Amino acid sequence: MMKSVKRVLAVTTAVCAVCAMAFSACKEQDKAQDGAVTLVPIANPADISPALNYDYYLAAEPLASAKVKATANTATPLRIVANLQSLYGGENGYPQAVLVAKSSFIAQNGAWVNAFMQDMVGASAWLTAETTEIASVVGAVSAHLTDGLTPSFTEKNLTKAVIENSGVYFESAIESKAEVNAFLDDIMRVDESAVKKVDDAFFYDGSSITGSASVRASVYMPDGAPALAMAKFMSENREDCDFEVVNASTIATFVTGENPKADLCVLPLNLASKLLGNGAVYKMLGTVTHGNLYLLSTSENATIESVSDLKRLVGKTLGTIQINNIPGLTLKTILKKNGIGYTEQV
Repeated sequence: MMKSVKRVLAVTTAVCAVCAMAFSACKEQDKAQDGAVTLVPIANPADISPALNYDYYLAAEPLASAKVKATANTATPLRIVANLQSLYGGENGYPQAVLVAKSSFIAQNGAWVNAFMQDMVGASAWLTAETTEIASVVGAVSAHLTDGLTPSFTEKNLTKAVIENSGVYFESAIESKAEVNAFLDDIMRVDESAVKKVDDAFFYDGSSITGSASVRASVYMPDGAPALAMAKFMSENREDCDFEVVNASTIATFVTGENPKADLCVLPLNLASKLLGNGAVYKMLGTVTHGNLYLLSTSENATIESVSDLKRLVGKTLGTIQINNIPGLTLKTILKKNGIGYTEQV
């Protein structure tokens, strides 16, 4: 009998100890969250909804405006309350997506590549020109979507204002080299494994003047703002390019492997740095999007207009798309630079 009592006491003591440790851990976590913003991953950006009941949501254009429009007549409408480009600082915000070209393709078709880069400069102006109809933009991209891929924008949710918010314009690799390196350094301070430093050889300097009689380039890009960057070319049905708009989750497959498919490809900067940063297989031609990330909220008192307003995030939950990719890394970088702590919910 005495042994049984001792055994019960021992088990009870152990359970109490575990409960005490768990309670202590919970209290510590609550304390951490009281002084920090809690980042909650959202696996599918399309799932952003007031029904998730987060205080804030991180979204990219054109999805951000689409969500605002879709919830406008509901009891808890979403609205854009912060612009990450202005919160990051700098004249151009941050370099989000970059255009790369296969090094062997440049070596054989340097003159064509240089001309294509020059054409890219005017492609963004076409998007916002009064004479360019939204139907033409949407139709051009839709015609080149991978089979089965649902487009991120339609004629109902794409406007000239949304295009402006998407930060689409081309800046050559040499022109954007400094800001690319600076942004990579910022991300490394948040997560050393998320990006890599890139070699000087990664930045194409436009020096190749080779030319071939016939060029047929395969060009891949993710859906969304990167596709807007190429919309003008897709609307022209260029005979020298085969365009394909693909799911963002698959874009890395087109520049990797023994014989990569893409002659040209648009990639998030972090992926480009990790996969192609030595410049051996691909070189960066330029930056095509310079930030299109925004915070949404259903609260009327959630507006964040300056870095001093970031303290409003403390103690709040923030649903975060691509938490370990450029969107999430950019958000973490801004928080860290401005002394705002954060925890990540697994």
